[in-house]
Parts: sequence; structure tokens; C-alpha cells
Amino acid sequence: MKLIANSLRIVTGLLFVFSGFIKINDPTGFSIKLEEYFIVFASDLAPKPDTLNITIKNKETSLNEIFTRLLRNEKEKNITFRTQAWQHIEIKDDRGANISFYDKTTLNVLLDGQELFKQDIQKKDAAPANFEVSMRIGEKVIYSKNISLYNNQNIFINEKINLESYIKKESGLAKFVKALNPYAMILAILICAFEILLGIALLIGWKRNLTLWLLAAMLLFFSFLTWYSAYYNKVTDCGCFGNAIPLTPWQSFIKDAVLCSFVLILIVVRKHIKPVFSSNFSWKMLLVFTFLSLGFAFYCWYYLPIFNFLKFANGNDIEILSTLSPDAKQEKREMIFIYTKDGKDFEFSSDQLLDKKILENPAYTFKVRIDKILEEGDKPEIHDFAMADEFGQDHVKAFLEKD
Repeated sequence: MKLIANSLRIVTGLLFVFSGFIKINDPTGFSIKLEEYFIVFASDLAPKPDTLNITIKNKETSLNEIFTRLLRNEKEKNITFRTQAWQHIEIKDDRGANISFYDKTTLNVLLDGQELFKQDIQKKDAAPANFEVSMRIGEKVIYSKNISLYNNQNIFINEKINLESYIKKESGLAKFVKALNPYAMILAILICAFEILLGIALLIGWKRNLTLWLLAAMLLFFSFLTWYSAYYNKVTDCGCFGNAIPLTPWQSFIKDAVLCSFVLILIVVRKHIKPVFSSNFSWKMLLVFTFLSLGFAFYCWYYLPIFNFLKFANGNDIEILSTLSPDAKQEKREMIFIYTKDGKDFEFSSDQLLDKKILENPAYTFKVRIDKILEEGDKPEIHDFAMADEFGQDHVKAFLEKD
């Protein structure tokens, strides 16, 4: 058991020191990674927006239009009804005699100044055209209006709909995560330095109980981050070993899970972990490494990483790293059309739109077109190098042709 305890102590301690050192070598890169996590968590913890469903009906023409809009914590909505000037239309026969006539106008319904609905209205008698407009959030009707159009009667109605009672409050946790974002650099340096010091503390056997439980807490925290990244495909590179050893989220999670098992075993057999140095010397040693870690971090932050694993490091050939080999795997994409129905989004390919006759179905409302990646392709290591002048003319080729 003593051999197991000491073997795992050395392996785990060295891994923590190595991981912390790689990240502290590029604190800016790790701070950017932390900002990614803060943005993701702030977005995921934010209250989900309600859907505003607007229904416009006309029993005479069997009109039943449904529109959906996402509410983004707006305090109010403005709805406007208006008609254009009425026109008197006369239809003549070949000899120029009037055979029929009618009055015509156009009804426009606008939501926050954007046209929502438009329909031409024709009346041959004095009977009005009746429109029923209603809005609901979930099952609750928050607005209802009947609009009657008579011959030669113009309308302009603008009404405000109060939505303050429907604004969802942000949770305290979401506010806390947002508040961390400006301090990403400071947190990056402190986390990396703390990781190095925990690894050293484990290697020298300093305060084994405190060290092991702090290691367990840090690993559980990192395991949650990597699992969340992998399961929800949020942050595609956790930055555990920076740019030196890029890992996928699932690889990072497996690495953390293995380290968790190591620490768990060490907690069980901790009585076999003995301090290498005296308590007084261990304190001084950890204090020295604290100053060294923080000094190294600030130096790399102010200048550049001493060990530069970045893609634009000195000596890298930009042209070669920007070029894919002829046998590289190509990315496969497909155009996807998103339609809404009853407040829910549905995705359709071009073929599905035709096969299911979505275009002919008034219950579906077009929302947006997106390009969906069906299969990831190979990407060059450098894929974002650009050089353009103030007129937008590309100069990359001319630049790379120079000595």
C-alpha cells in the first residue's frame, strides 16, 4: 500500500504541476478559456424567454394567421393597426360600361414598427370586415382586440401592451457568473498558481489531509466543467494543457475522471503519505514557489509565453499551416429551413419542405434559414489569417510570396 500511495502521489502531483505550468505559461489564453465558460454558463443560467403568440382571425374569409415572437425581457410591446386610403375601383366591359365596382383598402398590423400582417380588403356593401386580434403567453391571453373596417373608413390605432409582470428575473447564480467575467485574467493566474502549489504540496507530503481534500475539490470542479463541455458541446477545447496538448472535452473528462480515482485512492491510503521535509521548510518552499509562479505568470502575461505553443509562434510557416492536403476530409453542409408552429420550431430540409408541403400549410410560419453541418471536415491549423487594406482588398497572397 505504501508503494501504491507514493506512486500515485508522484504521478498526481507531477500532473498537477505540469498542467498548472502549461496554463500559467499562457495566462492570456487560459483567461480567454475562462471567459468562454463564463459566457456559456451565464447564457445557460439565464431565464428562458417566453413566446408571444399573436393570432389574427377573420371568420368571413376563414383567415387564421398565427405569429410567434420571442420575448427578451421587454417591458412593453406596441401594436399598430392602420389602413391605407380607400380606393374606388370600377370594372368596365368592352364598350366602356360599368359592370361592377367596389372599394378597396389594405389593412396593416405592425408589432414594434415591424409589419406583422398585411391584407387587401374589398367591400361591395356596407357590411364591415371584422378582424379578431389576440395575444397570449402560454395559455394566458394578455391582449384582445376586434377591428371592424367599413367602406371608406380609415383607421389608425396604436396601443401599448404592458409586459412587465412577465419579465423573468435573472438568478443570483447567473449574476455571479457574469460578475466573474471582468476578472478572468486574475482568476486564471490564481487558479494556475494554486494548481502548481497543490501539486508540489502533494509531492512533498505537506498537510496531506488538507492537500488531498483541496485536490479532490478542484478535480470535482474541473470534472464538472469538462463533462458539461463534452455533454452539451459548449466549449470544444477545455484548455487543460493549453495549446501544448490540445484535448477534446471527452478526453479532458476522462483525464479528470482518472485523476479523481487516483485522489480517491490516496485519500483511502493517506496514512502512508509521509512529509518529505519539515513543516517549517515546507512552508518556506511553498512560499517561494508561490512568488515564482505568480512572477512567471505576470511575466508571460505582460510579454509573451516563454514556451510558445501558439499557432503563430516564431518559426512557424503560415502558408504551410494554412493549407490543407489534397486528401483532406471536406465539410458537409445542408441548408435547413426553420418554421414555427404553435410556438414551437421545426427544422426542414429543402426536400422535406416539398414532400410535406410545408410551403402550402398556413399553420407554419417561416423563421430563418441556417446552414447545418452534417459532417465535420478537416481544418488547417491556421485558418483565420487575414490581411486587408482599408478598401477590403486581400493582401495575403502578396505577403506570403515575399522572402
